[in-house]
Amino acid sequence: MQQRDPDSQHSPRVLVVDDSSYLRSCVRQILERAGLVVVGEAADGEQALVKAAQERPDVVLMDLRMPKMDGIRATQALHAQQPGTPVVLWSGESEVGMGGAVAVAGADAGLCKGTRTSDLIETLRRMCAGRSGAPPASRPSFPTFPTRWSGLESALATADRSRPPTGAA
Repeated sequence: MQQRDPDSQHSPRVLVVDDSSYLRSCVRQILERAGLVVVGEAADGEQALVKAAQERPDVVLMDLRMPKMDGIRATQALHAQQPGTPVVLWSGESEVGMGGAVAVAGADAGLCKGTRTSDLIETLRRMCAGRSGAPPASRPSFPTFPTRWSGLESALATADRSRPPTGAA
Protein backbone atom coordinates (compact mmCIF):
# COMPACT_ATOMS: atom_id res chain seq x y z
CA MET A 1 0.00 0.00 0.00
CA GLN A 2 1.34 3.42 -0.93
CA GLN A 3 1.62 6.13 1.70
CA ARG A 4 1.22 9.71 0.55
CA ASP A 5 0.46 13.15 1.86
CA PRO A 6 -3.20 13.81 0.97
CA ASP A 7 -2.54 17.58 0.82
CA SER A 8 0.37 17.33 -1.61
CA GLN A 9 0.00 18.24 -5.28
CA HIS A 10 -0.40 15.06 -7.28
CA SER A 11 -2.34 13.65 -10.16
CA PRO A 12 -5.69 12.25 -9.09
CA ARG A 13 -5.46 8.53 -8.34
CA VAL A 14 -8.46 6.62 -9.70
CA LEU A 15 -9.75 3.09 -9.17
CA VAL A 16 -11.83 1.96 -12.18
CA VAL A 17 -14.52 -0.62 -11.40
CA ASP A 18 -16.50 -2.25 -14.21
CA ASP A 19 -17.27 -5.85 -15.17
CA SER A 20 -16.22 -5.22 -18.79
CA SER A 21 -12.44 -5.63 -19.16
CA TYR A 22 -12.62 -3.87 -22.53
CA LEU A 23 -14.39 -0.89 -20.98
CA ARG A 24 -11.90 -0.74 -18.10
CA SER A 25 -9.04 -0.72 -20.62
CA CYS A 26 -10.62 2.08 -22.67
CA VAL A 27 -11.30 4.18 -19.57
CA ARG A 28 -7.76 3.61 -18.29
CA GLN A 29 -6.31 4.89 -21.57
CA ILE A 30 -8.56 7.95 -21.61
CA LEU A 31 -7.85 8.85 -17.98
CA GLU A 32 -4.10 8.32 -18.29
CA ARG A 33 -3.96 10.48 -21.44
CA ALA A 34 -5.65 13.20 -19.39
CA GLY A 35 -2.98 12.96 -16.68
CA LEU A 36 -4.93 10.98 -14.10
CA VAL A 37 -3.31 7.93 -12.52
CA VAL A 38 -5.27 4.67 -12.62
CA VAL A 39 -4.07 2.83 -9.53
CA GLY A 40 -6.13 -0.26 -10.18
CA GLU A 41 -9.03 -1.96 -11.85
CA ALA A 42 -11.71 -4.25 -10.48
CA ALA A 43 -14.37 -6.37 -12.19
CA ASP A 44 -16.91 -6.33 -9.36
CA GLY A 45 -17.69 -4.73 -6.03
CA GLU A 46 -15.85 -7.35 -3.99
CA GLN A 47 -12.64 -6.80 -5.95
CA ALA A 48 -13.17 -3.03 -5.66
CA LEU A 49 -13.15 -3.17 -1.86
CA VAL A 50 -9.90 -5.15 -1.84
CA LYS A 51 -8.21 -2.85 -4.39
CA ALA A 52 -9.40 0.29 -2.59
CA ALA A 53 -7.96 -0.96 0.70
CA GLN A 54 -4.63 -1.74 -1.00
CA GLU A 55 -4.29 1.37 -3.17
CA ARG A 56 -6.22 4.07 -1.25
CA PRO A 57 -7.40 5.88 -4.42
CA ASP A 58 -8.43 9.53 -4.40
CA VAL A 59 -11.66 8.65 -6.21
CA VAL A 60 -13.46 5.49 -7.37
CA LEU A 61 -15.31 5.26 -10.68
CA MET A 62 -17.86 2.52 -9.91
CA ASP A 63 -20.15 0.74 -12.36
CA LEU A 64 -23.72 0.42 -11.16
CA ARG A 65 -24.48 -3.10 -12.42
CA MET A 66 -21.91 -5.85 -11.81
CA PRO A 67 -21.89 -9.50 -10.78
CA LYS A 68 -21.21 -10.63 -7.19
CA MET A 69 -21.60 -7.17 -5.63
CA ASP A 70 -23.26 -4.31 -7.49
CA GLY A 71 -22.18 -0.69 -7.39
CA ILE A 72 -24.74 0.34 -4.79
CA ARG A 73 -23.68 -2.26 -2.22
CA ALA A 74 -19.99 -1.76 -3.06
CA THR A 75 -20.28 2.02 -2.60
CA GLN A 76 -22.00 1.60 0.76
CA ALA A 77 -19.32 -0.87 1.89
CA LEU A 78 -16.51 1.35 0.59
CA HIS A 79 -17.82 4.37 2.50
CA ALA A 80 -17.92 2.25 5.65
CA GLN A 81 -14.35 1.06 4.97
CA GLN A 82 -12.91 4.40 3.73
CA PRO A 83 -15.35 7.24 4.52
CA GLY A 84 -13.24 9.93 2.87
CA THR A 85 -13.04 8.29 -0.56
CA PRO A 86 -15.43 9.81 -3.11
CA VAL A 87 -17.32 7.44 -5.39
CA VAL A 88 -18.70 8.32 -8.81
CA LEU A 89 -21.33 5.80 -9.85
CA TRP A 90 -21.76 5.31 -13.58
CA SER A 91 -24.08 3.29 -15.72
CA GLY A 92 -24.87 2.57 -19.34
CA GLU A 93 -28.52 3.07 -18.55
CA SER A 94 -30.42 6.34 -18.84
CA GLU A 95 -29.68 9.22 -16.53
CA VAL A 96 -33.27 9.05 -15.23
CA GLY A 97 -32.45 6.35 -12.67
CA MET A 98 -28.97 7.59 -11.78
CA GLY A 99 -30.15 10.13 -9.21
CA GLY A 100 -31.94 7.45 -7.21
CA ALA A 101 -29.01 5.06 -7.43
CA VAL A 102 -26.59 7.78 -6.30
CA ALA A 103 -28.83 8.63 -3.34
CA VAL A 104 -29.38 4.99 -2.27
CA ALA A 105 -25.67 4.16 -2.56
CA GLY A 106 -24.51 7.35 -0.86
CA ALA A 107 -22.27 8.07 -3.87
CA ASP A 108 -20.83 11.51 -4.44
CA ALA A 109 -21.90 11.80 -8.09
CA GLY A 110 -23.45 9.82 -10.89
CA LEU A 111 -22.62 9.76 -14.57
CA CYS A 112 -24.02 8.00 -17.59
CA LYS A 113 -21.47 6.07 -19.58
CA GLY A 114 -22.49 8.24 -22.51
CA THR A 115 -20.95 11.24 -20.75
CA ARG A 116 -18.37 13.17 -22.74
CA THR A 117 -14.89 12.22 -21.63
CA SER A 118 -14.12 15.85 -20.80
CA ASP A 119 -17.04 15.81 -18.32
CA LEU A 120 -15.94 12.47 -16.87
CA ILE A 121 -12.39 13.76 -16.35
CA GLU A 122 -13.62 17.06 -14.89
CA THR A 123 -15.95 15.27 -12.49
CA LEU A 124 -13.16 12.99 -11.26
CA ARG A 125 -10.81 15.96 -10.83
CA ARG A 126 -13.47 17.95 -8.93
CA MET A 127 -14.15 14.97 -6.68
CA CYS A 128 -10.46 14.88 -5.78
CA ALA A 129 -10.26 18.64 -5.30
CA GLY A 130 -13.28 18.50 -3.00
CA ARG A 131 -11.95 15.53 -1.05
CA SER A 132 -11.86 16.54 2.56
CA GLY A 133 -11.81 13.25 4.41
CA ALA A 134 -15.31 14.07 5.61
CA PRO A 135 -18.25 11.72 5.15
CA PRO A 136 -20.13 12.01 1.83
CA ALA A 137 -23.02 14.01 3.30
CA SER A 138 -20.71 16.92 4.11
CA ARG A 139 -18.85 16.94 0.76
CA PRO A 140 -20.23 18.82 -2.22
CA SER A 141 -22.20 16.73 -4.69
CA PHE A 142 -21.86 17.10 -8.42
CA PRO A 143 -24.48 16.64 -11.11
CA THR A 144 -24.80 13.98 -13.74
CA PHE A 145 -23.91 14.87 -17.30
CA PRO A 146 -26.29 13.38 -19.88
CA THR A 147 -24.46 14.68 -22.96
CA ARG A 148 -23.22 12.12 -25.48
CA TRP A 149 -19.73 11.59 -26.82
CA SER A 150 -18.60 10.62 -30.30
CA GLY A 151 -15.60 9.19 -32.15
CA LEU A 152 -13.10 7.04 -30.24
CA GLU A 153 -15.06 7.44 -27.04
CA SER A 154 -18.05 5.61 -28.54
CA ALA A 155 -16.11 2.40 -27.92
CA LEU A 156 -16.96 2.76 -24.25
CA ALA A 157 -20.69 2.93 -24.95
CA THR A 158 -20.50 0.06 -27.44
CA ALA A 159 -18.66 -2.17 -24.98
CA ASP A 160 -21.22 -1.55 -22.27
CA ARG A 161 -24.27 -2.13 -24.51
CA SER A 162 -22.83 -5.38 -25.87
CA ARG A 163 -22.67 -7.14 -22.51
CA PRO A 164 -25.69 -9.03 -21.20
CA PRO A 165 -27.52 -7.67 -18.14
CA THR A 166 -26.02 -8.94 -14.88
CA GLY A 167 -29.14 -8.64 -12.72
CA ALA A 168 -30.81 -5.91 -10.75
CA ALA A 169 -28.74 -3.32 -8.97
